[in-house]
Amino acid sequence: MKREILAVSDSSQKMPKMENYHSSGAWHCAVMSLISLFGLSYFSVLFAQTVLFHCFSIGNEILKPVSVIVFCTGVMIWCFLTLLEVSSTLRRSQRTACRTSEFELGAVIVLIWTSTLPTVLLLFETQPSIQLGYAIILTIAFLGRVLDLVTFNSDRAVGRIRFSYHCVSLGLLCLAPAVQALVEIRPTSPTLATEFIYMVTRNCLGAAIYLIGPFERLNIMPSLQPSLCMMHLFLVYGLVSYSRALIQVAL
Repeated sequence: MKREILAVSDSSQKMPKMENYHSSGAWHCAVMSLISLFGLSYFSVLFAQTVLFHCFSIGNEILKPVSVIVFCTGVMIWCFLTLLEVSSTLRRSQRTACRTSEFELGAVIVLIWTSTLPTVLLLFETQPSIQLGYAIILTIAFLGRVLDLVTFNSDRAVGRIRFSYHCVSLGLLCLAPAVQALVEIRPTSPTLATEFIYMVTRNCLGAAIYLIGPFERLNIMPSLQPSLCMMHLFLVYGLVSYSRALIQVAL
């Protein structure tokens, strides 16, 4: 009888902790869903607006609306896969969550590529050789990193480290066109290249917050994963700010 009473008391003490954990997890999923839904809605409207009102009215300058479409497509893919990961977390399906997480990591690489390619197309309109060279180099680097993520079947922690390395190396490579445009002082460089560098800086700041985890270290709602939410918030804010400069130049 004493053992049963002790077991019941232990379970009753654990129940509030489990309820707090699940409620915090639900709040985390709610915050991530709101951020992703905002990004998906904003760039879906921008995608539809570009297709309906600009693709058939610009004439020979078709690369400009195509650049906006490519940029919006990459953001929408990332936001959609983030929502899938949140939904799999709510269903608590570990196998589905791991698979969706891998897809989301690949979507981040796609997002980096689709954010840089429009910058290259618009900054070097009068120099097609440089434009083509940057596009080929970025595409080869993008495909190599995606293939590495797909074929890598080792520890998940090691995979995260490799993913961080791919993001840093690809991000530094993507800065080259913007830096060259600023050095050469092109007509579109004060807005587009500068905003692109600002976007990369914001993304790096968000990634640094996530990797350091200051909120979790201070034990501020650790189950809510505030550092991860902050990283997504910085990323969406940077993409929205950059899209404004992209629209001014392209449309």
